[in-house]
Amino acid sequence: MHREGNTVEQVFGGTVIKKGNHTPLGFNFRTENGQLVDLTGSIVQVKVASDKGMLLEKEAIVLNAYTAQFVIEFKDITETGNIRIEFVVTYPGGTIEKFPSGDLQCIKIMPKHEEEYKVENIIFENIKENTDKKYIDFTDQVNVIITDPENSNTEVIKAKAEEDKNTFATLKSPLDAEQKKRNDLPNLGSSSDLRDLVSPMLDRGINVKDCGAVGDWNEDTRTGTDDSVAFQKAIDKAYMLNTFVYIPSSQGYKISNSLITRSGTTFIGENYYNGIIESRKNKTRIVTYATPVFRINPADENSKPRLVLKNIAFTDKTGSGAVLVEYKLESSYVEDNFFYNYLCVLNNGAGRLTYIQRNSFLNVRKYAMKGDFIDSYILNNYINNAPSIQGTVGIYCTNLSMSKVSGNFIDFSEVGIRVETGKASSIIDNIIDYCFRGIYLNAVRGYIISLNKFNHITKAYATHNSRVPTDEMTTNNWIGICLNKSITGCVISENVATDTDLLISIESEGYKNLRINGNLNAEAFDNTIKLNRKAATWFSGDGENLEIEDLSFRKVNTLPNPILTGSRIVSFDNQVCYINGYTVRNVNGTWRDTKGKLFGFDGVNMLPNFNDVGWNINSNTINGNISNDGKEITFTTTGVYQDAYYAINCIENEKYLFITDTTINNKQGNRHLMEVWYYNDSNTKLGQSTLYPDKTERVFTTPTGCVKFHIRLRGDLPSNTYTFKRCVLVKHNEYLAIPYG
Repeated sequence: MHREGNTVEQVFGGTVIKKGNHTPLGFNFRTENGQLVDLTGSIVQVKVASDKGMLLEKEAIVLNAYTAQFVIEFKDITETGNIRIEFVVTYPGGTIEKFPSGDLQCIKIMPKHEEEYKVENIIFENIKENTDKKYIDFTDQVNVIITDPENSNTEVIKAKAEEDKNTFATLKSPLDAEQKKRNDLPNLGSSSDLRDLVSPMLDRGINVKDCGAVGDWNEDTRTGTDDSVAFQKAIDKAYMLNTFVYIPSSQGYKISNSLITRSGTTFIGENYYNGIIESRKNKTRIVTYATPVFRINPADENSKPRLVLKNIAFTDKTGSGAVLVEYKLESSYVEDNFFYNYLCVLNNGAGRLTYIQRNSFLNVRKYAMKGDFIDSYILNNYINNAPSIQGTVGIYCTNLSMSKVSGNFIDFSEVGIRVETGKASSIIDNIIDYCFRGIYLNAVRGYIISLNKFNHITKAYATHNSRVPTDEMTTNNWIGICLNKSITGCVISENVATDTDLLISIESEGYKNLRINGNLNAEAFDNTIKLNRKAATWFSGDGENLEIEDLSFRKVNTLPNPILTGSRIVSFDNQVCYINGYTVRNVNGTWRDTKGKLFGFDGVNMLPNFNDVGWNINSNTINGNISNDGKEITFTTTGVYQDAYYAINCIENEKYLFITDTTINNKQGNRHLMEVWYYNDSNTKLGQSTLYPDKTERVFTTPTGCVKFHIRLRGDLPSNTYTFKRCVLVKHNEYLAIPYG
């Protein structure tokens, strides 16, 4: 079958290969619509011909679903000129298709110190019949020349001489000897065979200068060599030999075209590079005039594209800003590099398992890095955004999950670290300077945000260092940590700010299960945390279990709105407290509500810890155990209603509040009974009350004639284990009964 418009494209092997290298050449096939042809289960035949006739027919190796590979060995190439390639694909169902239908692949043998083969496109012709006779005539002439011992041509005489000054009788003899040497070489049909042969050299990688790179580019005068082709050649060779690309130090390598990398491509510079100020001496410098600089080969884009960049200084000279790497990274390392003037250095896509560490990103025009970072580490980088450009972000995570961002120094970004969604990650010990928003979080859960330092996070620096601010940056507060929507199960602690408008903002909607404590705005204590949340009916559990300390309300009546369930909020100076819907103030050591009435419990807890000698534990219980902090007791009963109790002296008709963390049932379903027994001055029991521990709190009043009562913690069944947790007993405040907070 012949389908008009189908094409062939080379995917590896390079455009130039040296004679005798036995370099594998890889090709993809595309339909007339440009779609890749699936070769699964197919047989691919290769036909190679020159002007002298058919040189080679062999079966190619189908590497994967889209790529076929074959090797041209030394014995297959005998002359210079054009060598044309045609492919015949037999599909699993028996259909046969020829590729390409028009312009065909060709190998041209080019003399250049030693012969090289260059892949080009030319028109394939039916040449076999027309060239066979020419070939026979030519070989006859050659045989006469090389077998004549009397030939006096100076070039022939010179060619017959051996290196040790011995001379062959005819020119044919040294040619036969050389051919025998080559025939004795191992068959290097696979890259693994070739790598075994040259493995001592591969420890040094593929040197770009061995592939033709010069490294003499002067970016100021814009003079020197374009090394794009040499770098692509080094990439292809390194991939074939499973080694790395080695880049010696230089004045500068110019790259003007996108380089096509493969999964596993590794670039290693000669000298260790890591520093904020770029030095042009003794560094591996690459000056780029293309975007993106690195593009993944289509054959690898659906696999796990691994890339390593190390010890290299990159500078973008496109003018408008370029992307350095524009594909997802998996199991990749980007470390100890310098990047200058890029629009985005790493446009990571849906990447994972990547380490980005100890790099310097200077004058970043949009993002130092952007994309999904899953199971990844972003550590100890310096990121400096261009202050004259708006909308910049240092680290932009479209998804940050099971990852760590730590030890980075970020300045002059509009947003230092931005996360759109993610889970189970930490943002720890970063320094963020001159940023409108230091850390911006949206739709995250299970995060730890801790030990970060914020400086110059204030609108007073909106135009600092010739910055071009947005209107918001000149009028609104700058914020260290901005919690946007849907924030769940996060710990935000021990973050510190200096010269900062506001350290933490909780001013949107959708918050629950947060613990925020130990944070400090050094110069503005009343601007540590701002809470002005909105109701979110769409968010399940909105406003539940917010534990917030270091919050300073400027006014007592600045109530969080709406009510927060199960939440406890305390001010920085411990003067204003919010507990389950009540805002109270510490007035000379007494807690009062906004109307000035006494609030909560008036006095200390009358029940000591369980390790106090005043607790009486039934001697018939066994396996007794008290927790280290004394707030929990466990024992096993040997009979019914065995207990531990504590005696309290009292007066009659006095009201008390009992609070406990114990629930009525434990895991075995056994009831935990908590009771109060009343006694007169003759130690006669006057009665008892059950404290309903499943409600966690209980109010009771001592009866007339009562001078003493027991708080009894009881197990109602034998041979069961009971655990009683923290208990609080205070004199009840008659003015206001509150839930336990």
